[in-house]
Amino acid sequence: MRPKLRYQLKSTRSLGDLSENADYQNIKSDSKHNESKINEIKSTLITATIANETPTSNRIGLNCTVIAKTKQNVIIILTIEDNNKVTTNSTNVNLSPKTTKELLFKKRSDKFVLITSGIPTIYKIITIYHKI
Repeated sequence: MRPKLRYQLKSTRSLGDLSENADYQNIKSDSKHNESKINEIKSTLITATIANETPTSNRIGLNCTVIAKTKQNVIIILTIEDNNKVTTNSTNVNLSPKTTKELLFKKRSDKFVLITSGIPTIYKIITIYHKI
């Protein structure tokens, strides 16, 4: 798409005064929109998490339910869905996009941190269930 837009910009420049050239303005706008989409895709690729959909049974992957607890035996249940979204049974836990990245590929007895009621809380993984 870029070469085509560059060619169109060159050809419309030759038509005269650029401030009054509607074709040039439209192509320039299309070019900015195209670059915006390219940057959006690049950003998505940079921040994407690649996960095996069928992980080994002892590692967290997509479509898993994880049961974890704190030293005070507070239990939390987290579900990692196939769209990289994490849900929980607890309403006072702050789940961010980083939560999925932090959990993926961890194994039983590994530890991770979640913000619980505004306080960083360490959880230890006690069980991993894989949806089939």
